[in-house]
Amino acid sequence: MLHFKIQLVRAIFLIAAIGLFVLSLNYLIEGFSPGEADVATWPIIASTLLFILALVALQFFSPGLYNKFNDSVKLVVNTRGASLEEIFDAFKGMETAWGMPWFGKISTISKDVIILGPNPEEEYVFIRPVLGIFISVNFSTMTSRLRPASEDAWRLKQPERPKSTEGIIRYSFGSACLLPTLIDRLQGFFSSGKADNSALGMDSKEEIYLFNEEFKWTGQDFHLLDADLNPALTVTSQLPCKTFHIYETDSDQERFMLTKRLFHIFTTYDLYLDGSKFCRLKRRLVLHHTYFSGKTSQGKLELIKMNAMFGSNYQVKLADKQIGTIARKLNATLGNIVFDNFVLSVSDKKWLPLMAGMSVMVARQAQREKVTNAVTLSDVDD
Repeated sequence: MLHFKIQLVRAIFLIAAIGLFVLSLNYLIEGFSPGEADVATWPIIASTLLFILALVALQFFSPGLYNKFNDSVKLVVNTRGASLEEIFDAFKGMETAWGMPWFGKISTISKDVIILGPNPEEEYVFIRPVLGIFISVNFSTMTSRLRPASEDAWRLKQPERPKSTEGIIRYSFGSACLLPTLIDRLQGFFSSGKADNSALGMDSKEEIYLFNEEFKWTGQDFHLLDADLNPALTVTSQLPCKTFHIYETDSDQERFMLTKRLFHIFTTYDLYLDGSKFCRLKRRLVLHHTYFSGKTSQGKLELIKMNAMFGSNYQVKLADKQIGTIARKLNATLGNIVFDNFVLSVSDKKWLPLMAGMSVMVARQAQREKVTNAVTLSDVDD
């Protein structure tokens, strides 16, 4: 019944939007007469504004579309009609990088909400029902608005950051993936009635890697290090930084090559894995998000920027399965992590050369964005 109501509301707004659009066209075509001095333009303005409002309302009742254009607020359709208390009971034991969920108040909202956080950077997520149809998952940094019960006052005390390198990196990834993973789990709960309340964060089986140098346009040789700071791969490049070679550190065997193609409207890279062409990766025209994709023999390769609130973070997917994550912003400063603070997580070590190449590409793009007003030898075609 709830699903029917949602579809009905969408249909009503769609019909209204189309009707107002036709009305706007009618006024634009017939409302102006070049020979008349006095032309009443208010119907055109009014119908245009109503058309825009109808489109906004239509977007709101299409969560997938709404979520694409909003980073700090996400909507999930509550197909089960579950109450906030039922949602809390289902996930209250879930461990996250920001602690377990708790019930509290926010000064601008009259009813209780579910809260995750705040974290050491005073960021938090809160969950609330909207219109009885949606569950809204919101990101905020305004901790002054939090109103915990007396027994939860301790939650506002700034928690300690992890102290070890590996702990900091895992915390960073756990923060970066918190919102999208939480939304997936809510959708799964509403669909099946079963809640996945296992620890939400980076899988302990995933391996982490980092770079030992910052990206330079002058060319350089640098290493990809494991969590113990031992070299795993060597990356080489020369001016004009169009091509990067990635070798096994202990054998000098080339595992991956990344080269940027010239004279393309959208940034394009050719990727070679173990001497064979693996993929031509192109930047796609997607509003509000950085997105690269290309075809491979094993399925579609995608680089997706998670335009969320936790810094510049990227997912790498192959055949719709995540094979790794690239995080730029660490939620704590590490003196031995440079290369624009890019750190990798890899789900399967066989994809490490590919992930290294993708992260070099991301770092190159980020460095280019720092000099958007400058024209360099290596970016005349961008």
